[in-house]
Amino acid sequence: MHSLPLLLLLLWSTGSHSFPVATLEETQEQELETVQKYLENYYNLKSDWNPIERQRKSGLVVEKLKQMQEFFGLKVTGKPDAKTLNVMKQARCGVPDVAQFVLTEGNPRWERTHLTYRIENYTPDLPRADVNYAIEKAFQLWSNVSPLTFTQVFEGQADIMISFVRGDHRDNSPFDGPGGNLAHAFQPGPGIGGDVHFDEDEWWTNNFRNYNLYRVAAHELGHSLGLSHSADIGALMYPNYIFTGDVQLSQDDIDGIHTIYGPSKNPIQPIGPKTPQVCDSKLTFDAITTIRGEVMFFKDKFYMRINSFYPEAELNFITVFWPNLPSGLQAAYEVADRDEVRFFKGHKYWAVQGQEVLPGYPKDIYRSFGFPATVKNIDAAVFEEHTGKTYFFVANKYWRYDEYKRSMDAGYPKMIAADFPGIGNKVDAVFQKDGFFHFFHGTRQYKFDPKTKRILTLQKANSWFNCRQNLLHLSPEWRSEEGRGPKPGSPSGPPPASPDDPVVPTESVPPETPAMCDPTLSFDAVSTLRGEILFFKDRYLEAAQIGQGDHEMPKGRNKFWAIRGTEVQAGYPRDIHTLGFPSIIRKIDAAVSDEEKKTYFFVEDKYWRFDENSQSMEQGFPRLITDDFPGVEPKANAVLQAFGFFYFFSGSSKFEFDPNVRMVTRILKSNYWL
Repeated sequence: MHSLPLLLLLLWSTGSHSFPVATLEETQEQELETVQKYLENYYNLKSDWNPIERQRKSGLVVEKLKQMQEFFGLKVTGKPDAKTLNVMKQARCGVPDVAQFVLTEGNPRWERTHLTYRIENYTPDLPRADVNYAIEKAFQLWSNVSPLTFTQVFEGQADIMISFVRGDHRDNSPFDGPGGNLAHAFQPGPGIGGDVHFDEDEWWTNNFRNYNLYRVAAHELGHSLGLSHSADIGALMYPNYIFTGDVQLSQDDIDGIHTIYGPSKNPIQPIGPKTPQVCDSKLTFDAITTIRGEVMFFKDKFYMRINSFYPEAELNFITVFWPNLPSGLQAAYEVADRDEVRFFKGHKYWAVQGQEVLPGYPKDIYRSFGFPATVKNIDAAVFEEHTGKTYFFVANKYWRYDEYKRSMDAGYPKMIAADFPGIGNKVDAVFQKDGFFHFFHGTRQYKFDPKTKRILTLQKANSWFNCRQNLLHLSPEWRSEEGRGPKPGSPSGPPPASPDDPVVPTESVPPETPAMCDPTLSFDAVSTLRGEILFFKDRYLEAAQIGQGDHEMPKGRNKFWAIRGTEVQAGYPRDIHTLGFPSIIRKIDAAVSDEEKKTYFFVEDKYWRFDENSQSMEQGFPRLITDDFPGVEPKANAVLQAFGFFYFFSGSSKFEFDPNVRMVTRILKSNYWL
């Protein structure tokens, strides 16, 4: 919160349009005046310069534009682009975002907590009872979260005087008729301090039509109590006029009033909603869908969207596009060939085309899709274009619906984990793009190939947004062109074709020393050893695992050594076939032992399990790696068990696998621990 200048004006300007120009000098005269006037009013741009001085002063204009863009969370360019002009033309309060001075020193506040207010006259647009109710509710909004109390008086002087006036009403801030200043308020203080004036030339309502008296009054009373503007678009004290149908204080508003007057006297302190931050690493989503080539993410009462024209994510209220949709949407999907998007909440859903909700909606999911009564809500939904099928995800199961037959497919529901291995048992949101499904659960996002039924990447849920942290290890380039592990010819590539192939002496071709911080670094073997983790690269070691007190190391084609400490045990090396492998197995790719004294041996795309207690290979093996370890690569270079997880190394990536829930929980660089 910033300190508050004396007078606060709420402005409204209808419409918005594009402004496709690169520099201020190239703009049309009308839009140049818009920019100049806006910066003069709210960013302390001096108004005493004429057109002859524009070129000389353009540097100052650019700096002021950058200040404005930074405040509103726009891309900081210093140029009046389309998004910048759109914000300038939206409703807003007239307090400067950058002020030259304030009337009183320090943050203005009332010195007592019980205040009076009086409505001096009434607008003819609403019944007197409706005006009284709107003003009373606006005061209650603030008293519910602070120690302040308010009493209406009907004669004499009150702390906060409220009136409906027009034109010049002798406070040095005349109104300018319809479509101009909506209202203004004064900061706390004697005389005119705290007073609120509404422009009688506007049309005041108690509904969605402009302008909702309750919404404007609640904002203006925040100024009367000493609050200035917030850059949080979800806050009531955000500069622009936005009415979503639900007037409430955000946590930002509550924190602001607490800063001035302290917390409420209620034993349970009120908590307000928080506006999603697109670059918050803990961000989750309620629903996601494509819409006419864009991707829209939904959270509470907000949407976030991205497109190819603007790299920054746009955040705004859902009601900006669809005033009749509820907040807290739970699922959404697009049927592109019908230009139709369906939104779900509870057992109801809405169908929209563009910004219009289609007639007859909302409808219930039971009659329309055939869900049983046990289904109370849809968690996520996605339409598969080439099959015409829609997948509905509910708890740990999913249904499949035929959009062309308009009926649910037989044999459903099925288990999510069975047909979408690796993504877990529950889906928060999902959408399809470029033939892949993007599943979201908590803060994770899984890119899933429905043809191969494999996870391709695991990323943060907000990786679609232009956030700096998403450019680090959260979105690794961990696949080769072939999409399977290390590239041919890499140091961890295939060994000679047969045991008789000549081995080139290391002196002839000196090996390259591994660089620990090389992002392409891969390992030949990884193992724990007496509480430490050892990583092996080159010098011929290919796999390692912990046995019963001994450290066993398969090496070369078909041999392994057992060591204790730094000593190789007597009788080694031995042939790997003494462990029970068939003769066709020539080498072990990776091995790991778990806490139950089971050792897993990984060979190509299969694995064996060896019982260390009975010293025998278990029945029913080998099995496919991807069947029992969904989400990891079908071939492992190295495997490690630590911290209750299995860590599968493939190429330059490491997959953290939770054996309890049988899913990949993170994908990191192989050298993440180094």
